[in-house]
Amino acid sequence: PDVGPCLEIQAAFMQFTISLYPGKVHYVDLILGSTTEILRKHCGIGGTEKLSGSGADKVVDLLSCPLKTLSLSVLEMEHYPALLNYLDFHTRKKVAISMVKIVTEDNHTLATVEAVNQLFRFIEPLLRDVPDTPPTEGHDKELFAFEQQQVAKLAHQLRGEDTDMEFQMITAMRGFFGQGGLQRLVFTLPPTFYAALSLVPKIRAAEQRRAEGDEGPMPTVTIKKVFQFLHKTVTALQSVAPEAALQLWLVAATSADQIDRSSPNPGAFEPICYEFLTQALVTFEEEITETFKQYGCIFNMAGTVAQISCLEEENFDMVSQKITQ
Repeated sequence: PDVGPCLEIQAAFMQFTISLYPGKVHYVDLILGSTTEILRKHCGIGGTEKLSGSGADKVVDLLSCPLKTLSLSVLEMEHYPALLNYLDFHTRKKVAISMVKIVTEDNHTLATVEAVNQLFRFIEPLLRDVPDTPPTEGHDKELFAFEQQQVAKLAHQLRGEDTDMEFQMITAMRGFFGQGGLQRLVFTLPPTFYAALSLVPKIRAAEQRRAEGDEGPMPTVTIKKVFQFLHKTVTALQSVAPEAALQLWLVAATSADQIDRSSPNPGAFEPICYEFLTQALVTFEEEITETFKQYGCIFNMAGTVAQISCLEEENFDMVSQKITQ
């Protein structure tokens, strides 16, 4: 049977309800639930069969309407994700992009690990290959890059109540990005790196306040643990985007040097800084082969080492010699 007229009535009812009761999430979920029942009982649609044509368009209208007014609240609804299951891959991805844009453009905050998990499960078609992902996904390089760049912006929406919570959220986000394959990691890992790096000065400030007698809680996630996370993140990027990875190694080394300067124990972060520089050299020697790219990398490495002051003399000489060979 033609499901279009039924869905058109549901979409009109949804618009009416939201205009009359803009903050009533429960009312919206009831309409979505009744729509799900229409599709399941009367239309015989379910399982692997997906809506198409005008029927799919009406479902998108039903999903988009509360998205614009309730934003992240839709993730708490029981029937919102259930209705998504009746759409094909491209239509689900369209709804996912709409959600990402609303979160980033309206500057909505992701404040808990559960919020991160809910959102990233919702936008799954953008994050990894699912059973109905078409084999042509990613062939349009420009479109694929645009979509992944939108996803990457989500890294800047994580704002926890403290650094421990933020690190948990970043770790959860990294777990989702890790399922995306190499072609997606190029876009999603660099902002993940910088989101984690932003925790370093916050943790140091909290440690200093505690040392000065502040009774606030000491962060359980240490600066060294964040640096370990950065190391793993850049390592995953190294083979697929070596130039970007090399730049991130240098940024991490500079950060370690800056933290060492303000540390009550000078030299505590010297081994970490040296490790990051060593990995930059390994990336340069093993992954970057084109002459003009090598020139730019040498310039960047030399500039970074010239600014670093925490290295022991022997390690400084070794890194310098490697760069100038």
